[in-house]
This record gives sequence, structure tokens and C-alpha cells, in this order.
Amino acid sequence: MSAAAAACELGAAPMDAAGFDPAGWTDRLIGASTTTEALTSAIESRRLDWTHLDTLSVTTERREVAEELRHQVLHDGADLRDAARRAGTSAQESADVLGSIGAPNLRAALAGARTGELVGPVQADPGWALVTVVARTEPTLADPATRGRAEAVVRADALSRAVARHIGT
Repeated sequence: MSAAAAACELGAAPMDAAGFDPAGWTDRLIGASTTTEALTSAIESRRLDWTHLDTLSVTTERREVAEELRHQVLHDGADLRDAARRAGTSAQESADVLGSIGAPNLRAALAGARTGELVGPVQADPGWALVTVVARTEPTLADPATRGRAEAVVRADALSRAVARHIGT
């Protein structure tokens, strides 16, 4: 169905099902749709969700413990890893895009965080999280992972528009 819609979108509507060869039509539509402008637009519309964060985080069951760790880091100058170890827990490193952070409270708290900032305690599932933003990288077309995400979005959009316009629902 998508190949027929792609052919129609490219101005080569099949006359009958028996004579229609679907090979290549979807690829041609995707190739024609995947322009620098379309990729840039996909990135811009998802800029925040696709922002890459390298973080160091500690999750505790009790808010009081997270608040004490925050105090040790901010006011006593302790290293988050060392403070976590002394509290009987550990710090975890992660690298991911903001939109994939599952806990909505944590995602919202990290959305405006700057590099070097300690965020929290924030209720996460489970427990309470303290997160240091080690690095924050805005998405760009030059980043292969971001480009791959943008290409997938542009490809899906081109096919869904073609199907909606020429096949209907």
C-alpha cells in the first residue's frame, strides 16, 4: 500500500494492481523527501527531546538521604560519588537523550539544567534522584545519532502523508 501511495505522490499513479511493480517507489519517495531542510526541521521540532545529556546520578529510597547528599555536594564541596558511597549507595553514569528519560518529574527538572548543575532531589521511580549534568549537547545534523533519528522521522512522515493523501483511511 505504501509503495502505491509513494508512486502516486511521485506522479506515477498505478493504473491497475496487476501491472504495478512496487519495487523502488518507497525508496524514491523517501530519497526525494529527505532533504537537508526536512531533516533540519525534524531536529528543530524535537530539539529538547533530542538534547543529549551525560549525567551522574544517585537514587535513594528516602528524600532525607537525597537532601543530605545534596547538602554535602553543594555546601561541603563533597564529590557526589564519594558522598553516595559514604551513604551506602552508588552513583551511576548515563548518556541519553532527554526525551528517553522515563520519570516525567526528572525529565522536566533536567530540561533546563546546565552543564555542571546538580538537580534534585527529584521524585523518580523508584525513590529520589540527584543528578549532575556532566555534559549537555544540543542536537545537530552533524551528529550521526541525531541524523538517524531525523531521517526516521522524515521517512515515516513522507510515507504517512502519501498514504493519507492517496490511499485514505
